[in-house]
Amino acid sequence: MKLILKMIFFTRAILLFFILLLHSSNANPLKLEHTTATLMSDVNQIQPGKPFWVALKLTFKPDWHTYWVNPGESGFATTIDWALPPGFTASSIHWAAPQWFQDKKQVSFGYRNESFYLAEIIPSQEINTGLQKLTAQARWLVCGEACVPESTEISLALPVKSEAEYPDYSADQALIHQLREALPASLEAPGEFKIEQETITFTINLADKNLHQIDSALLFPLKNGLINYDSPQKFTFENGLLTITAMKGKNTKFNKYEALLQVTNKAANKTHNYQLTFALNDTV
Repeated sequence: MKLILKMIFFTRAILLFFILLLHSSNANPLKLEHTTATLMSDVNQIQPGKPFWVALKLTFKPDWHTYWVNPGESGFATTIDWALPPGFTASSIHWAAPQWFQDKKQVSFGYRNESFYLAEIIPSQEINTGLQKLTAQARWLVCGEACVPESTEISLALPVKSEAEYPDYSADQALIHQLREALPASLEAPGEFKIEQETITFTINLADKNLHQIDSALLFPLKNGLINYDSPQKFTFENGLLTITAMKGKNTKFNKYEALLQVTNKAANKTHNYQLTFALNDTV
C-alpha cells in the first residue's frame, strides 16, 4: 500500500512539473531580469485569410532604454523571428518613431522605459478550427547602469472563427490602433540633400501637410556616416519649405539618403513623423 501511495505521489509530482514547465514556456507576459515582454493581438479570434495586427511590448526598468532600427553610434536593433502555423505570414517590424539619446561619448536612437514592435499577420486561407499558435523569438539590448543583451521566446494562441462576425476586437485593439496611427507616414515626394564644404543641407517640401508652425525639426538617419551627430541640427521653415542643416560626417558617398523626419508644434501639442528619401543635388 505504501509503495502504491509513493508511486501515485511521484506520478502527480512529475505531472505537476511538466504542467509548470509548459505554463512557463508559454507565459505571456514573460518577466526577465531587466525586461517584461508581452505579446498582444488586436483580435480575440482570427478568420482564414483576414489580416490582423500583433504587437510585442517590452517594458524596462525605469530610465532603461533599447534601440531603433538604426541604433546610432552604439547598441543593436531589436529583432523578431516568427514561428507561425503553415500558410501564415508576418510583415517585418513596423518601427515606431524613436527618441534621440546623447551622452558625452555617443549618440543613439531608441526607446526609454518601454517599446512596441508592430507586425501584420496574414493567416492561411485554409486553416482548421482550433488554436493557432504564434511564437515570436525576440532579441534586444537594454541599457541603463549597464548594457545587457536579452532574448526570449513568447507565444500567443488564438482560436479560429469562420463565421462572418468579424472582427472580434480584443481589449488591446485600442492600444494597437493608436500605435498604428502614430507610425511614421511616408512622404511620396523625395527631399533633396546638398553636400557643402562643411555641412549637409536637406530640403523638404511640406506645403501640403498644413503645418503652419514648426518649433523643432530633427532627422533620424537610417544609416550612419553622412551627418555628424555631435553638432545640433539647425532648421528654417518658410512657406512650407523645411530646410535642415547638419555638420558633415565622415562618409559622403550617398546618392540617396533615407531618414525619419520628426517635427513638433508646441502650440498645438503635436509631433509629426515622416519617413522619406532624399535625393542628392550635386549641381554646383
